[in-house]
Amino acid sequence: MKVQERNIGAFLRQSIVLPLDQNSAEQASRIMGSLFKLGFPINALDTLIAGIAIETGADKIVPLDRDFIQIAKVTDLDVVII
Repeated sequence: MKVQERNIGAFLRQSIVLPLDQNSAEQASRIMGSLFKLGFPINALDTLIAGIAIETGADKIVPLDRDFIQIAKVTDLDVVII
């Protein structure tokens, strides 16, 4: 087994993987629509992440991506950029 595969396996065993379901996707589409109306189109994957976070009950998200600053403007998520 390659070192990268072992590292990814170890990471996943220690992580909680949240599902992308219909409700999360709908939440993401509402976020994307709100951002488009404000003139802030962002990466669709970021809106999916935010949709999953909201649908699983998160109130805070700590991303590296500054697009989440825009997401915070149209959601109740507390965004802390690191």
